[in-house]
Amino acid sequence: MLPEMRREILDRWESMDRTRARPGSLHFLGIRGSIRSGRVTFLVFIKGEEEPLFTLKILRNKKKKEQFVNEPETLKELSGYPGISEFVPKVLMTGVCAGAEFVLESYIAGQTMKAPVNSDGLPVENDAANAFAVIRDWFRVLYSATERNTTDTVHGDEMAKRVETMVAEYEQRLRPDQHEAKLLRVMSEEYDGLIKDGLVLHRAHGDFCRQNILFEGEHLSGVIDWELSRPAESPLFDMFTFLVNHHLFSGMESGRMRYERCFRETFLEENRYSTLVKRLIRSCCKIMGVSHEAAPFLLAYAVASEAVAEHIVLEEASHRGFIPWSGETDQLDKAAGFEELFRTQMWRRLFSELSSNFNSVSL
Repeated sequence: MLPEMRREILDRWESMDRTRARPGSLHFLGIRGSIRSGRVTFLVFIKGEEEPLFTLKILRNKKKKEQFVNEPETLKELSGYPGISEFVPKVLMTGVCAGAEFVLESYIAGQTMKAPVNSDGLPVENDAANAFAVIRDWFRVLYSATERNTTDTVHGDEMAKRVETMVAEYEQRLRPDQHEAKLLRVMSEEYDGLIKDGLVLHRAHGDFCRQNILFEGEHLSGVIDWELSRPAESPLFDMFTFLVNHHLFSGMESGRMRYERCFRETFLEENRYSTLVKRLIRSCCKIMGVSHEAAPFLLAYAVASEAVAEHIVLEEASHRGFIPWSGETDQLDKAAGFEELFRTQMWRRLFSELSSNFNSVSL
């Protein structure tokens, strides 16, 4: 369908870019997407230019249509918020071409956020401090622009239902041990109280990891890939998934123990890096008006939610007969089969680690 898409873009060129003459041709470069994604992504170039002009996303899995159309709807909302609009892609065109739905967005230049580690395998402190300052500012603006209070019955009921559904799915899909079951129950009870007290919710990115955070030099240039975004999500959801995902982008050799160790040293142990993490979390709790005593339960919700989401992705892949590549599966023995993959789910292992050591959490 790319020839048809090329013609579609060129035919509508003047409505998208009045700063330059309509080019004679366009070129497409496919890029790897998330294992959760139901689309393929292409960067769109003018011949002879190194920097792309647009990002083209095409729906490839019709079961993911709701997720696919969520991104342009989210971007259109965010385009109206000062301090956010300049850091998210602009939706230039949506429609159907050659029988496939597509979204054409402006391209945001930048390098993905780095994740350097020291000789001990921990994030480099100076880099973390600088990154956290940028992230804190981003969340401050996003929280302020999109906050929704659970005293609004619609959002309160929605959040309560989301927690209830997630716990039920965890119990059905992942069969929690006694420590996990206890933490799920206590977390659910804590959320009931937080919601009744008017917990402040906000729009979450949904996949806020370093791959989707772009920098030019030391400055944030953009946040991309909003298809998993939700309009009213638990406080600090993006913050916790960002912190947990650090090791997936560190360039370290993969291995099961690395994930648990990084998680322990981030949330369960006292060290110089965990001190920076604690300051970041407490400052964001203050921004949102959430007691830092609630932070461990917000962490538990985020990790358990990602464990369920990860299981759904892997189960869908198993039905199609393949094991998807991801940071946590790249060294899995393919001959081991899907059951082994399910047993070694990264987020499930981390929730198990958290539930077994919940009394050690100090945020």
